[in-house]
Amino acid sequence: MLWNRNEGLELIASSSCYVPEDREAIRYIHKNGQLHNQLSTTLDDLVRKAVSQVLAKLLGPRSLKVDDIKHWALHTGGEKIINAVRDEIGLSETQLYATRKVLSEFGNMSSPTVWFVLNEILKSGIDSGEWCIMVAFGAGLSAHAFLLRKS
Repeated sequence: MLWNRNEGLELIASSSCYVPEDREAIRYIHKNGQLHNQLSTTLDDLVRKAVSQVLAKLLGPRSLKVDDIKHWALHTGGEKIINAVRDEIGLSETQLYATRKVLSEFGNMSSPTVWFVLNEILKSGIDSGEWCIMVAFGAGLSAHAFLLRKS
């Protein structure tokens, strides 16, 4: 436990999914002395599968469904990635507002961008007892999800 407070978000659970057979789909390369992301043109389809797996591991053991989650802080990997996740799990555009706002204002800042999205959600307000899921994608291909609840 980091602190004992009666406010904030409680981390309920986390899950990760690593898909080594898709490791070439998203990786870092050195080019002209700088680090760059190299992304596959089929990354949206691969992310679709990975998000299904990571959410099943996160929600299933807790008897939760996607419909039980009001707030979603998603990796701002671009329109194709956001739309692929939206279509795969059935999110509304209202649930994607914070993700699209951060993408519009800051772009894709890699996996840590979900913290900016979560901050945007918190500014809009979360009621006590409401659920939030953060989802980020990374090299390897990997997907990581966190189940949060407003205390």
